[in-house]
Amino acid sequence: MIGTNNIISTKRLAATGSKEAFGSSYNLTNLPCYLEQVDPKVAVMFGENAFKTYLAIVDGAVDVAESDLVVDWDDTEYIVSGVQTFENDEIDDHTEITMIKKYVKT
Repeated sequence: MIGTNNIISTKRLAATGSKEAFGSSYNLTNLPCYLEQVDPKVAVMFGENAFKTYLAIVDGAVDVAESDLVVDWDDTEYIVSGVQTFENDEIDDHTEITMIKKYVKT
């Protein structure tokens, strides 16, 4: 791991058919990660929102799926848009989670 700067927890979508209804309990909790905003130029190249795309890197293979809700230690919420696990790589085994930051309307 390149170091950690945050802690995340994840929730799965509830089986209601809604893309906004998440389960009441967390799937993963207190998972140390390195979290950073993706360079806007890179995000646009991959068709993601330029200023709302973030990347979390965690050690090992973790049970995270697209559309999961991720909550960081500041209670900022993100929706997972991609997951890639690297095993037997030059770098230690790790998972990269691409996420879109949710903004709460006030």
